[in-house]
Amino acid sequence: MKDKIKAYKAKLEQSIAEYMAMPASERSASAVRGMAECWEVLERMEHCICHEGRFTKADAENWNAHMVNDDGT
Repeated sequence: MKDKIKAYKAKLEQSIAEYMAMPASERSASAVRGMAECWEVLERMEHCICHEGRFTKADAENWNAHMVNDDGT
């Protein structure tokens, strides 16, 4: 799983760089935001899964407590 997460983060980084090379627009900004948010989730997930060895109930509660919806809630 650790390798798959790292590989996907690398794909996201490449795609973010490609979108950032485009002219700024609502579409490209939205795409960058979505990919950046996904990268952040994978970063936290990688830390929980790869360093702890297992995803515990406490990990899930901590992850849930730091989630942010699109509307900022």
